[in-house]
Amino acid sequence: MSYLATWILGVPFILWLRSSSHLTRMNICLGAVGVGVIAMLMLQLMAKVGPLHLQQVAFGALVSAGLALCVALTFCWIAKVPFASD
Repeated sequence: MSYLATWILGVPFILWLRSSSHLTRMNICLGAVGVGVIAMLMLQLMAKVGPLHLQQVAFGALVSAGLALCVALTFCWIAKVPFASD
């Protein structure tokens, strides 16, 4: 699911940020958190065994947001993305 989210939502978002000259660490991290939460909600809906409770959705969103932030920061570090646009 995370690879799908990366290629369907993340890569176009990065390319759009680059083409609009808004490619910064903050923008990438904010986008990654949003994509991570959406991906986790989709995964929870697809793998649903019973009814989803608010606590399960909130915990899943929190964990996926944290993981997405870690991935985004690693990407920014490897790609040497600036903190602010020039």
